[in-house]
Amino acid sequence: MNKMIPAAVLAVSFTGAPVAGALDIRVSTEQLQALGVESRAASSVTEAALGVVPVRLVLPATHTHAVITPVGGVVSRLHVQEGDSVRAGQPLLRINSRELATLTADIARLTAETEMLHMRLRRDEALVREGLAPRRRLEESRAEYRARETALREKRTLMGRLQPVEGSQTEIELLAPVAGRAVENGLRVGAAVSAESTALFIVDSAALWGEAQVPEALIARLHPGQRATVGPVQVGATVIAVGLQLDPSTRSALARLEIPDPRGLIAGQTLEATLYDAAAPGTLLLPAPAVTRLGDASVIFLRTATGFRTLEVRPGARIGDEVVVQAPPLDTGAQIAISGVSALKSIAVSE
Repeated sequence: MNKMIPAAVLAVSFTGAPVAGALDIRVSTEQLQALGVESRAASSVTEAALGVVPVRLVLPATHTHAVITPVGGVVSRLHVQEGDSVRAGQPLLRINSRELATLTADIARLTAETEMLHMRLRRDEALVREGLAPRRRLEESRAEYRARETALREKRTLMGRLQPVEGSQTEIELLAPVAGRAVENGLRVGAAVSAESTALFIVDSAALWGEAQVPEALIARLHPGQRATVGPVQVGATVIAVGLQLDPSTRSALARLEIPDPRGLIAGQTLEATLYDAAAPGTLLLPAPAVTRLGDASVIFLRTATGFRTLEVRPGARIGDEVVVQAPPLDTGAQIAISGVSALKSIAVSE
């Protein structure tokens, strides 16, 4: 049976073999019953934890949209609060702005100038084709037209974020560019805002990111796609990026985790994350009492046809009532003593 190691586990390794002179203990079925010895099949482990690292939860940058105020003014009404769901095009806040008239006038002026420059560009193209004007003149006309066209497009984009309030010459509604959840940026009614400032954010995903500080010793063993867990309830996460630079002061690098279902976690928290990798062959998860010390070695008792045989293992982390150990390869279905181990140890010592 295969298992995955829970979050508290640390990776272990094994380079040895069965204890030299492994002891065979001959015991009958009646003796085993009298001693209270029970056994079960060894449970192999498919993954092990590389380590536990600090992680700071943040909003996912690729799913976070800044809502920019196109004009300056004073916030006169807030339509959404932190965490509210919004739809694309929904009014988010109202701004009383004297700059609205200026923006409207700028668009009208740029529209007229762009049309005039476009006509001049077409005339210069015809003159150059006929050899009546130098090519430099055409290039200058084209550059001026493109610059003015870009400025007009930017102004129209700004106006597209707004909705004039009916019956008002100065009030506008700032509209949501996408659907998602609102994240406040400290704005309050009565607050002054400047043009091109960030009013709030919209996050179009329920996921969070975790920015983990990974020590130098683990970086080489970390790669995108590896599993991780975050926080005391072990919320599932995935490594999506590993930094390429070490912080010289901490000797750590940034690894980014994606948490698709945060389950109560919120941006701004600092927690611990456990990073996982595939377990080494021979990694087992056993009840803690199954592992005992015999001389200088840690051993388990492997069931044989006539009783048990000692097998050296290397213990890893303890997980509740179980312990991770590294052992030599075992046959499928190999039985390990999980109770009555002290009695088996006494027999082994006496022999």
